[in-house]
Amino acid sequence: MLVCWCFQGKLWSHAEAGLTTFDTADIYGPSEGILGTFQQAWREGGNEPVQIITKYVPNIFNSRLTPASVEAAVKKSINNLKVSRLDLVQMHWWDYNIPGMVDAAKCLADLQAQGLINQVQG
Repeated sequence: MLVCWCFQGKLWSHAEAGLTTFDTADIYGPSEGILGTFQQAWREGGNEPVQIITKYVPNIFNSRLTPASVEAAVKKSINNLKVSRLDLVQMHWWDYNIPGMVDAAKCLADLQAQGLINQVQG
């Protein structure tokens, strides 16, 4: 795995060397967009798609977590990464007392059932 924001200029050479899994998150600044642009060019070059792992990290300042906010975050990641489905979404959660955690997890499972996410990890 490679956190792309550290190596944004090196993605092509890393993929050519056989690195096929890249780790990102919407909270890593522009990393999803960088990886999305790379992935699009990589596929257009006739290469097999690389695997992109992204994260759903709830806004720690938002005390109300809703399925709508989860779905919006997933759809934003799909748009940023220029894909029709996310390979893997990791749910990063550090406070299980925040209201909505179970609903957020269920929403991710529902989005997986709809085909927007291939795999979910908590």
